[in-house]
Amino acid sequence: MKHFVPSKHGAERLPPSLPEVFLRADAPKRMNQDREDGQNAFLILTDEARIGLITDLIMHLEDMKPLNTAATGSAFRLAWELEPYLGGKRLGTYFSAAEIISAGRFESGVSEIVGRLANEMMTADERRRLSETKAPLIVYRGGVGDPASISQGMSWTTDISCADFYARKWLVRWGAAGEPRILSSQIEPEVVAAMFDGRDESEILIPNGLPVERVVEVPTLSDVKPRSSGSC
Repeated sequence: MKHFVPSKHGAERLPPSLPEVFLRADAPKRMNQDREDGQNAFLILTDEARIGLITDLIMHLEDMKPLNTAATGSAFRLAWELEPYLGGKRLGTYFSAAEIISAGRFESGVSEIVGRLANEMMTADERRRLSETKAPLIVYRGGVGDPASISQGMSWTTDISCADFYARKWLVRWGAAGEPRILSSQIEPEVVAAMFDGRDESEILIPNGLPVERVVEVPTLSDVKPRSSGSC
């Protein structure tokens, strides 16, 4: 019989039934194996079960319980880059789907949670590239509507064509209304939580985004290469 346990989330809930790999103690010598096991634990699940796994991992982190960082980081990376389908509908990333399904049970925003595991979400090559980046970066973010709202997003890119795609095409597919905008800013490498090379998006993660006072609006492009997914 399962027992309900008190949670700081304001209601009782079942304790997460996490796969063993996520509960292992961190061990540097086993890090690569833990990363692979974390990926496999995520990939073998259905879309619905993956959302449940990400929800449980987030709640585990919010309750300040230890997790294997290599396994959790690798599962989070997949959850960040892949898209769930439920009932024939696409739900953004697994993080946004978990937020929707959790119905406000998360005390932390996705930006804060991802920011905490950003280093573990990167590959070794991505971590090395970030550590070797010394010069300021020009970053872009595409969206529709209010610049202050767009600038708060954590996913930016060094590729203006990627930002243009999300400003003019991607969000429209989701029914978003408003004027397409591309915001840009020059940032120091210390602001960057992670650099992702996956999906050919030159993605830069900036937890909590940038103050609107630090960004400028630049023109959208008239021609953009096709892209199929992403979270810029």
